[in-house]
Amino acid sequence: MRSGYVRSLQGCEQLVHAAVIANDAVLLDTLVREYAAAFTQDKLNLAAKCGRLAVLKWAYERRVAQRLITAHLPTLAAEGQQLATFRWLCHQKTPYNWATTLGVSVAGSGSVEILQYIVAKDCPIVWPVVCQAMAAGALRCTAAPE
Repeated sequence: MRSGYVRSLQGCEQLVHAAVIANDAVLLDTLVREYAAAFTQDKLNLAAKCGRLAVLKWAYERRVAQRLITAHLPTLAAEGQQLATFRWLCHQKTPYNWATTLGVSVAGSGSVEILQYIVAKDCPIVWPVVCQAMAAGALRCTAAPE
């Protein structure tokens, strides 16, 4: 039974989008209880790319969002140059081994901080040597000319 806060799925989808942008996990939880279908893969991807850590933590805790968690979230965080979000996602369990795919994507992301994080080996992921080499090479390309 619906509480009447939101009258349609379309209206709820718009509010869920606004809650993701605002990083408001409490509002998001209320809305998703009304219409679970309003929280889609696109919304979770947006949270990763924009560094909405409260939303991502909510998604990892809630069963309704578990179906949406993919190995591409850290890649999206890297593309958005969201180091704190990238670090947090690297410490979470993912559906499958994604280190090589992620390493290739991150090396091309252009985020110096994330590349340094990979090269420093601070991440709990066991990075394949090729990923570390790509990150180191990308860092050399971003360094100022002498």
